Amino acid sequence: MRNVSKIVLVALATIVLVSGVAVLTPRAVHAVVATFVRDVDNAARHPWSSSCTFTTSSVNGSCNITIPPNVEVVLQMVSIIAQADPGNTHLLAFLQVQSGGVLSTLQFDTADTQDNQPVVSDYNVQNVVQYYQDPGTTITCQARTRDTNPSPLVSVCSLSGYTVSLP
Repeated sequence: MRNVSKIVLVALATIVLVSGVAVLTPRAVHAVVATFVRDVDNAARHPWSSSCTFTTSSVNGSCNITIPPNVEVVLQMVSIIAQADPGNTHLLAFLQVQSGGVLSTLQFDTADTQDNQPVVSDYNVQNVVQYYQDPGTTITCQARTRDTNPSPLVSVCSLSGYTVSLP
């Protein structure tokens, strides 16, 4: 009987010791839930988008988007949709950006989607980019048909990203 009591006592002491250690020591794994709140994490960052449209009766056309003062724009997406007379097989689109006072030209070459042939040539440029635009400057969006066929050109240039407020 005495051996049984010792075994029970040792078992109870072990259970109490293990329970005490489990309760008093910190957990090895904690559940972490990350919630991004734009205004708290990056108070100066704000979503931005802008677009411009041009219509021209020649093979070249352009439009401008002006950046407000005291904000830097970070371009993340460029979308250029254009139409020209049928027979034009390619469109060259250009985006002129200025960062740190240096002008850079991004060039996009796209073929006719053939969606509306033989009525009209359709072009669609969708590109993810990472470019910075200085405050108070102008982004120029240009497009022209690559073929020698003079054609009226209609185009919509859409840009999106975010702005960063500067002091």
